[in-house]
Amino acid sequence: MSAPLQLNATHSGSPQFQITYKQWQGAAAATLTAGVRITGWYRVNGTSQIWQADLSDGVPAGYEDVRQIYVNGVRAQRTETGKSLAGQVNQTTRGYLTNWTEPLTWQAPERIECIYTSSGSAWTQARCGIQEIFFNETKQLTEIIMKEPCYSLGLSRFSWQTIRFPTSISNIRELLGEQPGQFYVDVTQRVIQYVPRTGEDMQNAIVIAPIGFGLIDSFETEYISFDGITFEYAGWLVPNGPLGYIDAQAGVRLLPEQNEQFTPAHLSFRNAHQMVIANCLFQHMGATAVAFFDSSRYCTIENNVFTDISATALQLGQTSDPYVTADQWNG
Repeated sequence: MSAPLQLNATHSGSPQFQITYKQWQGAAAATLTAGVRITGWYRVNGTSQIWQADLSDGVPAGYEDVRQIYVNGVRAQRTETGKSLAGQVNQTTRGYLTNWTEPLTWQAPERIECIYTSSGSAWTQARCGIQEIFFNETKQLTEIIMKEPCYSLGLSRFSWQTIRFPTSISNIRELLGEQPGQFYVDVTQRVIQYVPRTGEDMQNAIVIAPIGFGLIDSFETEYISFDGITFEYAGWLVPNGPLGYIDAQAGVRLLPEQNEQFTPAHLSFRNAHQMVIANCLFQHMGATAVAFFDSSRYCTIENNVFTDISATALQLGQTSDPYVTADQWNG
């Protein structure tokens, strides 16, 4: 799917006639997916452990920089160090200074991302991109400038949640080949490179890249059921940009001007009434799976399976409601 299934009041059922979306008897499994298959894999330089595929077929321009791919249904990660910056490192208001010179050799530093697992808070994992890396002649140190407003947002969190030093660094091209199951996308050449895990045959493997975000966008619908449907392979590319992903807790993102917002959901239901989601499978998603908000009520979610979800499986409500007065908020 290149765009979500749009549902509104005109698609609603009634108390007497519930509308149900499900697999047709005897037909193939009912699946909604935002993923495309990547084919045509070949070894780089003939004998290398690195395999490559062209993204020109199937992946629209502007959607190449995927954050996840899935090989035979198993998530693969972008290249990652698994450790922090080396050497003597100082944090600055713009980023970091270090006597470690290796970052100066990294290609495309503007696509590299710092990961802050439990940095400040045990329940958070902020991510912030690097803007540039250069040798500071005055200080005789390697300087790393972080993307804005992401970095400032990370510094502005509550004092115990302020991001400090990254726990890992991802999307470094030079790391490709060090760890099986990791990939790197060259967005300029529109190619993807991957190091297979043991037992993966890239000439026959099913490799899926999630290039779309939304699967269902529902507004003011009622008396609709989804039964036994698989929802899968949806991605989210916003963390690649200047906002990154600065979370407080429970999937709540910090945004400029002291705004907060939940991580968006691939299935979004606003003002929903008497909706049922049952016996469905939600898997391989890059953000939140399902969200009900804006006065949704009397909805049922039962006997579903949520697996391999990057954010929250199920989100109910929102961080603020413009229709709630201060007196109502304070009880």
